[in-house]
Amino acid sequence: MGQHADEEEGTKDRSLGNIRVNHVALASADALKEAPMEELDSKGGGGMKNFTVDHSNTVLQMLWDYVRLHHESTVVSPAFPVLLAFSGYLVFCIPFTLMDLVGERLLFIHKYKIQKGRPSVQMMGQCLWRAVFNHLVYVLPAVVINWFWRPPAPLPPTAPTFVQFFTGVISCLLVFDFQYYFWHLVHHKNQWLYKTVHAIHHDHVAPFSWSTQYLGGWELLTVGFWSNTTPLLFKCHPLTTWAFMLLSVWMSVEDHIGYDLPWSLHNIIPWGLCGGAPAHDLHHQKPNTNFAPFFTHLDRVFGTASTVQRRHRVKHKSNSLIHIMVKPLQQLRLHLFDVPVSSHASDQHVNLNNLRRSPNKQKVIYLEKGNKEFGVRL
Repeated sequence: MGQHADEEEGTKDRSLGNIRVNHVALASADALKEAPMEELDSKGGGGMKNFTVDHSNTVLQMLWDYVRLHHESTVVSPAFPVLLAFSGYLVFCIPFTLMDLVGERLLFIHKYKIQKGRPSVQMMGQCLWRAVFNHLVYVLPAVVINWFWRPPAPLPPTAPTFVQFFTGVISCLLVFDFQYYFWHLVHHKNQWLYKTVHAIHHDHVAPFSWSTQYLGGWELLTVGFWSNTTPLLFKCHPLTTWAFMLLSVWMSVEDHIGYDLPWSLHNIIPWGLCGGAPAHDLHHQKPNTNFAPFFTHLDRVFGTASTVQRRHRVKHKSNSLIHIMVKPLQQLRLHLFDVPVSSHASDQHVNLNNLRRSPNKQKVIYLEKGNKEFGVRL
């Protein structure tokens, strides 16, 4: 009987202990709810110290907790920003590649094409190979150097607020736009810098998605440097930094797709604040205009903005030079543009390949018959 009584008393004690533990846990939870933004100091031996809870930031905090608890070793690597940006470039280009490959068979999409024609698979492959080559030869050594310069740091325990997240991304985009505008402007005004560093990007008068990173190695390093250091100016949270990188890559790809799609950012954001594909496509046709990568305010302020001019069929007049040249060729379609001379507009009588990297604008008449395209410099 005595042993049975002892067992009953032990069971009661354990039950009371569980009740006390549950009561303490509920009290702690209530305290956290009542003071979500205050630091709670424990008065017991093994309590929580300096613990902060922000109930207004649940979504970002849940995302950040998942990243921090499951992928910390990956995201703290100095190579992670490069992998994030490059993988974003690959993924973002895929849908527009399908659009280019299908071409005229998707009329409801092809009608938004800014320039005629479409890139070949060979052109896409050349751009992709250039991007891979630049990352292996230029970016990878820079990542190794950065590994020693900025060793991995511990991740913060809390996520940014939505206000910090939004303002950080917008601030980084504006600063990057400012940096690249003047870099771009100088590299077009200085002949040596243009030919040595930037001219390769203008090999394609009609840009397409993969040509986004068809760059020289030094230009890619410059863009990568700004993408990684600009968030440091604002002491951005890693989540904010990664969002800025992905959004900047998306906007860069969208600038080069060659389609004026109604759902593109420049058609969604009001007041013409974003240039988008029409503005940058025109930059490849008129290289001395539209230097800003994302927004339009700098080009407007400094007088380098150029409005988009839609292609139109030129009316034949009996007294015009165009009519005299085209009259014997009744079936030819004629387009007149103010564009830089490019290897894509070559003529057997005019050697335009030597001029394709000249930033000077040239008057060019494009004549096309079937799959052949001829360029005549006026």
